[in-house]
Amino acid sequence: MLLEELEIRAKKENYPFISILGHPAYYSKFGYQLASHFNIQAPFPVPDDAYFVKELYPASLKNVEGTIYYLDAFNE
Repeated sequence: MLLEELEIRAKKENYPFISILGHPAYYSKFGYQLASHFNIQAPFPVPDDAYFVKELYPASLKNVEGTIYYLDAFNE
C-alpha cells in the first residue's frame, strides 16, 4: 500500500519516474526495473541489483539517463 501511495503522489506532482534503493526480489514484483538498464546511476555507491526505477507514464524514461541527485536533506 505504501508503494501505491508513493506512485499516486508522484503522478499528482507529474514526476516521470520513481527511483528506489532496495531488495531486488521485492521491488521487481511491483514493476521496478534496474536503473542501470536505463543508464541511470545513484550519486553514491550501491550494488547494481539494488537500485531501481519505475516509469510512471509510458516511455517517460525514453530520453533520461545519467546520475540522479537528491535534495540536500538526504545528504545529511
